[in-house]
Amino acid sequence: MATFIGTAEEFKKYLGAWCRNSVQNTTRKYKYNQGHHNGFCQDCKKQKKPLDAAHIESRVDIITEILDSNFKEKTFKGNISSYNVDLTKFKDIFIDIHSIDKLGKVIRVLCKDCHKEYDKK
Repeated sequence: MATFIGTAEEFKKYLGAWCRNSVQNTTRKYKYNQGHHNGFCQDCKKQKKPLDAAHIESRVDIITEILDSNFKEKTFKGNISSYNVDLTKFKDIFIDIHSIDKLGKVIRVLCKDCHKEYDKK
């Protein structure tokens, strides 16, 4: 069993790219299956390409929630927590949250302009 022991910031630094790539692979299929391969943004309804998958709740927040709910070991002075993460369990939880059947609750399919505006909110 592979494990990670460290802070949330360290986890995101070393494993954040894997999380991003995992989401991109899943959302590519989702956008196609939902008909977004035709290029319609969910906000402005205009046909534009390419379309982005915008998290309703940020990917970083989702990672933090998974860590806090499942792997928190202790909290130190300054509110810094350490985590002992079973990486297989983390992967399973993260992928489940981003599974095709749940993806509509996690992301919105937006054009680049709408995605930028959405992220400002």
